[in-house]
Amino acid sequence: MKVNSISPVIEVTIPSGEKQYRLVRLLSKTSPHKANLSQDYNKIQQAALDQKKNGALIGWVGQKCTSTFVKVDTRYNSCPNLGKWSYVKPRP
Repeated sequence: MKVNSISPVIEVTIPSGEKQYRLVRLLSKTSPHKANLSQDYNKIQQAALDQKKNGALIGWVGQKCTSTFVKVDTRYNSCPNLGKWSYVKPRP
């Protein structure tokens, strides 16, 4: 693709099985290179910040999920990301 060109329609199947259609516009093009600080500082900085935020969020969820009540709709019982929020009462 050339810079500022728009792709043909791309059909994509999402995890739920639905089909979506996308158009891609190429805004800029960089020649292939190994990542380095002089050319990629902003991207590296953003990736480090995102990783730090994600770690803080995971830590917070880990602390709160044992002491916070969250009602999860039964339709989402099979979601692996919500498993830590589920509490199953032991049978007497």
